[in-house]
Amino acid sequence: AAGAGRGGGEHGGPPEGRAGAEGSALVSPKQPPGATAIACDIGEIQSTVKRGAVLTIKELSLVTPDCSRLLVQGLSLDVAQGQHLLIVGDSGTGKSSLLRAVAGLWTAGNGHVTRPPPGETFFLPQRPYCTLGTLREQLLYPKLPGGRVGALDVPDAELLAVLQKVRLPNLAKMVAGEEGGNGLDAVRDWTSMLSLGEQQRLAFGRLLVNRPSLAILDEASSALDLDSERAMYELLDEIPGLTYISVGHRPSLLNYHDSKLRLLSDHGFRLEKIEMDDAEAAMAPTSSLL
Repeated sequence: AAGAGRGGGEHGGPPEGRAGAEGSALVSPKQPPGATAIACDIGEIQSTVKRGAVLTIKELSLVTPDCSRLLVQGLSLDVAQGQHLLIVGDSGTGKSSLLRAVAGLWTAGNGHVTRPPPGETFFLPQRPYCTLGTLREQLLYPKLPGGRVGALDVPDAELLAVLQKVRLPNLAKMVAGEEGGNGLDAVRDWTSMLSLGEQQRLAFGRLLVNRPSLAILDEASSALDLDSERAMYELLDEIPGLTYISVGHRPSLLNYHDSKLRLLSDHGFRLEKIEMDDAEAAMAPTSSLL
């Protein structure tokens, strides 16, 4: 189970993290009363990459890159292996920024993040990056096909089976065309050829191929219908011990997570366990994660 520092809720500590300005290195003392400008000499978020680690966040504070706004303050969190954490909150509370900080893609702020090595961590953005290359390369990304340094050698039959699982059963056959073969070595501009929903399903296929220990999903199913979303998240169960953290707005996401971290508008946070009743109630027509 996850544990939170000042945002422990039922996991210990007060129910909400609070972002007090007094004594904070993030708030400039030179500002007039009531100002919330952020000092830009706060340093950077520190990271430790450790093989076998899951995810540990200690006293993490996030600011916008121009230091104009504090997003999250003082978040401490331990994520256990196999945990499925959903991050929710109003627009502008720093959900995607937090995911990027966890992935090592956001350094504006301070605090410390311990996470697995890059080869064990996989980040799925809302718009997946599709290279101009072969279908095989799209499935192996960010690894390279076999025969090169850092390559991943996956049998063709396994790659074709992954396409079936992510509901792209005819993609390889469609692009094979006059080139012959099974279509895996067909080169296309995949961003132009595939819809956003198809790109997102392809990205879930990458997860199955790369089999990381930590997956970070930023609105990764936003273009999918509810049935496809369910199918994609259920596929993640095929990766033993996978820990994943998602950001999303759909109430249906509660069904695929066991904990919820709510980011608050006052830079605080609240960690909650998701119960089955919560997931069922969230499917009501008027429900919302916000």
